[in-house]
Amino acid sequence: MPPLELRLSALGAFRMVWIPVAIAGAAVVIGINDRSVSEVAYLGAALVLIVAAMTVRRNLKGRAPMTLTETGIELADGGVVPWGNLDDLGEAYVRGALGYGKGLGIRLKNRKQFENSLGGRPIDLKSRDFSGGWDLTWPTSALPGTPHEAETTIREYWGRVKERRGKK
Repeated sequence: MPPLELRLSALGAFRMVWIPVAIAGAAVVIGINDRSVSEVAYLGAALVLIVAAMTVRRNLKGRAPMTLTETGIELADGGVVPWGNLDDLGEAYVRGALGYGKGLGIRLKNRKQFENSLGGRPIDLKSRDFSGGWDLTWPTSALPGTPHEAETTIREYWGRVKERRGKK
């Protein structure tokens, strides 16, 4: 079964930067209409657009946050969650820049097994007390679609892996 990358769509990547792009564009349009825009303002708006374009490109071309494989879930920042170590997944509340928002959470059966897959690198395992019972979380902005859609995709892939293993 081919690996399945869970990555942002172009729309999802743009969704992350649309507010600064809209503000920069509106500032330039207002300034052009008033004929009061200095070169510095144009350079500032251009810088915002360049940073936004680089952010969108990085999200589209970089490693997917998660890749589903026959063996488990490979994470972009390292580590693997084997299917046998996946206890549950579902909607989580994730702390972001503007407070808490919805995201996807994974609960592990054995946290130590996941830590060992990182080769001694520091990890970002959540305290289950503060994450709603989840060990690993991703905000909606890092997912292709809603947390529920990502959960459904992972559960369907996991089910196909189980079916294949049962047929072997």
